[in-house]
Amino acid sequence: MASPDPIELEGWALRYISTAVAREVPELTGKALALRLSELRQKYFRLHRIIEVAGGGLGKSFHIAYRQDNSSVFVLSGRQQCLRLLASIDPVPFHSAEEVLAFSAFADKLTSDDPEPPTTIVSADDLAKVTRAANGEQKRLREIQDKFRDRVAPLVKSVLPFGFQERFHLVCREKLIERTRTIASGGIFWRQDEILTDELPVKPGR
Repeated sequence: MASPDPIELEGWALRYISTAVAREVPELTGKALALRLSELRQKYFRLHRIIEVAGGGLGKSFHIAYRQDNSSVFVLSGRQQCLRLLASIDPVPFHSAEEVLAFSAFADKLTSDDPEPPTTIVSADDLAKVTRAANGEQKRLREIQDKFRDRVAPLVKSVLPFGFQERFHLVCREKLIERTRTIASGGIFWRQDEILTDELPVKPGR
């Protein structure tokens, strides 16, 4: 995985990145100088630096890829297609299945558009552990647990002809989601979510 460190770039580069990001994210128009940039240490992309962008009044951070030799910028958060483009021009060298699966989690984080960090569960019973239900909502919660008891399961890993796939379940706010992540050669990444229900009677307790 990766860890964030304060980025060390010359003033012109900081200004360029901030301006490019603001151009891609309309909500940041006129707020480029208010952005905070941190670089994620990572071993996957050799030509690009992965940067976490915060500030500007957005309320949450997002991720970009920056290539210093030609000043190209890709906004990755919420844009799986941009990560696939990045991997096509800066392929990820994998040496083991473990590296592929670690990159899958990293790519999921980079492209996430979840409104808040989701909670992974391995059984329908876990819904009671990651949520807080008022007295009148316990019956509804049990109904959802019974409905998806045979569906919600621990992480399943599969080897495909062109790569690897993972399927698991998570809770994000009122949604119970089945997420499938697929990684092909070079780090080409797909994420597909199936919302099993968006009517959980409670929000995740944190």
